Amino acid sequence: MGPEPYALLLDECMVIGQQRMLAVLGLSAQKTTGQATHYADVVVLALVIGTSWTADAIEACLRKISQQQGRAPLYVVSDGAANLKKGIAQAGLVRLSDVSHQVALLVEHQYKQRADFLAFMSALTLCKFKGIMLAHAYFLPPRQRTIARFMNLGTVVGWAVELLGNFSRLSADEQTKFSWLLPYEALVVELGAVFSLTEELVNPLKMNGLSTLSSKVCLTLSEKVAPVIPATLVVTLRDWVLSERAKLSDPGSK
Repeated sequence: MGPEPYALLLDECMVIGQQRMLAVLGLSAQKTTGQATHYADVVVLALVIGTSWTADAIEACLRKISQQQGRAPLYVVSDGAANLKKGIAQAGLVRLSDVSHQVALLVEHQYKQRADFLAFMSALTLCKFKGIMLAHAYFLPPRQRTIARFMNLGTVVGWAVELLGNFSRLSADEQTKFSWLLPYEALVVELGAVFSLTEELVNPLKMNGLSTLSSKVCLTLSEKVAPVIPATLVVTLRDWVLSERAKLSDPGSK
């Protein structure tokens, strides 16, 4: 890393048997382009293997990197894993949320115990299972992830929105095969609005980084939402943006 302020990306990113890999990437602490961070923007500072990564072990790794660089990072970006959060805190460093993970987590908390959502997920799985190798297989929903499902749930919701929007154009047989989707139309519309909002929230932060200006954009978006989006989710997203903005060294700056 050069002499300018730097940041770290921290992730426990691979598990094989009893071995776990902790990856630490370095990058400039200041955004210089209006694009999301990609491979060319980062350098590998550590790839460390261990049977477990406790907060103490993560703290030690971060302190070693700070020593090697001759200074501490301005901040560390990570997902919400408890060991990562605690290790960063023990090292005395500022943690910023991984935007995509955190927003997906907030949406998950809103829906993961809702009966209509759980029934919709079960119906999607059954549809995928029953429709394989049948004539209408080309209409089947995208494959769902079992881990971090809410990270790509938007593609499944987009499929449902499109299918319902074009339902009258389907053949009689196709309508029969996908009639199970009709009782979930209100939920699909709601989820479609939710994922449109979250995409609009994530983009300014990914493209421009966390700043007073980008957080203002996010807060403005949270005030202009579709009425079908649960108010509790809007409040949760707004509170999260405010909590992240409070971590800025100068929250009043642009």
